[in-house]
Amino acid sequence: MRYTEERYISLLTDSLKAYRDIKNSLDSAEEKGERKKAIEIAKNLLEMGMSIDNIMKATGLSQKEIDML
Repeated sequence: MRYTEERYISLLTDSLKAYRDIKNSLDSAEEKGERKKAIEIAKNLLEMGMSIDNIMKATGLSQKEIDML
């Protein structure tokens, strides 16, 4: 089967769009997982009596985020 140049470009464009969609989904899932882990760690550190400032440094969470835990 021979593709015209336009059809070939269209297939490549569709493939690139699909790749970007999948990559964005994976990146988003990874970010959610990292945030969930940071929250879990912050909860543990709070239970251990660590200061909010140190928890912020250790987890990257804001004071507001930690206060809501």
